[in-house]
Amino acid sequence: MLIVISITFIAALSLSLVLTPLAARTALRVGLVDRPSRHRAGGSRVVPRAGGYPLAIGVWGAIGVMALFSESTRRMLEHRPELLGALIAAGLVMFILGAIDDLRDLTPKLKLAVQLLVAAGVLAAGLGFDRITLLDLPMIHLGWLAAPITVMWIVGVTNAMNLIDGVDGLALTTTALISAAIGFIAYQQGNTGAAAMAAALTGSSFGVLRSNFAPAKVFLGDAGSLFAGSSLAVLSLGVSAKGAVAGSMLIPVLLLGYPILDTLLVMLRRWLSGKSILSGDQGHIHHRMLERGMKHSQITIVLAVFTMMLCYLGVCIAAGSAYLSTLGLILVGAFVFIGSRVLGYPSHLSVRKLRRWSPRFRAVRYQSRLACVDMELAGDLDGAFSVLQRVGKLYGVARFTILLPPGDADNGAARPAPRRRIVMSFDNATARLGARHAGWHHDVYRDAASGFAVRTLVPCDTVEREYQLECRIAVGRVLRAMARRLRDLDRSPGEATYDDNTDTTAGAATHTGKPGEAA
Repeated sequence: MLIVISITFIAALSLSLVLTPLAARTALRVGLVDRPSRHRAGGSRVVPRAGGYPLAIGVWGAIGVMALFSESTRRMLEHRPELLGALIAAGLVMFILGAIDDLRDLTPKLKLAVQLLVAAGVLAAGLGFDRITLLDLPMIHLGWLAAPITVMWIVGVTNAMNLIDGVDGLALTTTALISAAIGFIAYQQGNTGAAAMAAALTGSSFGVLRSNFAPAKVFLGDAGSLFAGSSLAVLSLGVSAKGAVAGSMLIPVLLLGYPILDTLLVMLRRWLSGKSILSGDQGHIHHRMLERGMKHSQITIVLAVFTMMLCYLGVCIAAGSAYLSTLGLILVGAFVFIGSRVLGYPSHLSVRKLRRWSPRFRAVRYQSRLACVDMELAGDLDGAFSVLQRVGKLYGVARFTILLPPGDADNGAARPAPRRRIVMSFDNATARLGARHAGWHHDVYRDAASGFAVRTLVPCDTVEREYQLECRIAVGRVLRAMARRLRDLDRSPGEATYDDNTDTTAGAATHTGKPGEAA
């Protein structure tokens, strides 16, 4: 059986090696090339996006040729017909979906709908998670949760592999290593059919990788990344349904740990920043490595080492070796700890950042929006001042120093000199903070069109710094609303500008950020 699996690997490798240059030349002729300004990280070359074609043909061709000429291969594949059918059908639909998306951009909702249908088809074929086991802990039966978890797994892994395809060779290297680990585990479990399929995907990935590694002569494209992701998702379900760890989600999660971790970190960062988790950005792990001056080849090698560590840990757990599993866990933990410190993730995903989305912080933003509405409804200058006075007491401002334009801005009269200076003091702000404040924040807001300017004085507390920053952002939002209201009352159009001047007393805490900008 091992000889048949090896021949399958060689057949897929040979097919993809031969077809990749042909696919690249054909793509250049028909204009199927990468747009440098799209999602690709750090690239400006015109490169054909045709790597998915030899990748898929290499897998299907190797399996078809071996099944046609080898009786033992047919017996191996007939051992898991549902896995073979799901692998071919899911891969074909995802490949077509990606190929169409490469030619003409499809909407995310349409692609998600097709992926959900594919996942439902795989589930209907009899593949899926039905229980969770973790080492020697009691087994947990998923029950009715098995179906949604399986669908989420297939869709999530497919898109995760698509998202990491931003650096030359990264997606294919990850695919080759994970599929090799899946094939090894399947062979150890006696699941030779899954092992042969994984060998075909591994060989085809290595064949295309020769032209995809930095500097890439051909890109994988959505056709290739979606095909690779769906194939890995289906194969991982195949190895999770056999052996001593039957139904366990632990091994597939470990094998696909890097693309899953990258996707979760990106979604968490988007959520913390108030963006849609489905929006595109430059915040993936490979983007952060590029920002630190690493080359495409270096990034691919480093992340390949991380993937190898995760695959090693998954293989050890599947083999039931407690000593080797512990060693692998230590290696993975050390790599994650060092990598997160180097890439600066603790500062971006800190407890403080998470607190910004607590009910306390949400209340600050909600109250500021209500104050902005009241400011827009103010009928004269006195009404605007009453709203501003309420805001000062609400957000802990110690003093407002307001510089109004000459004349009566509320009745449209002429503007004689001098400009009027009004001071609003709030003793409750300093008393509430007590002796804990380490200094003062001075923020200046100006509206050049109307001449409106405000200087705010806010006590700086080293303990409540994140909360105070949110309050200063809210104050800036209200002051900009007041500047707009003054222009409306004076019938003077213009745009508000913000200047950040910081004057702190000796020993004051450092002020960072521009509260007025975060509307």
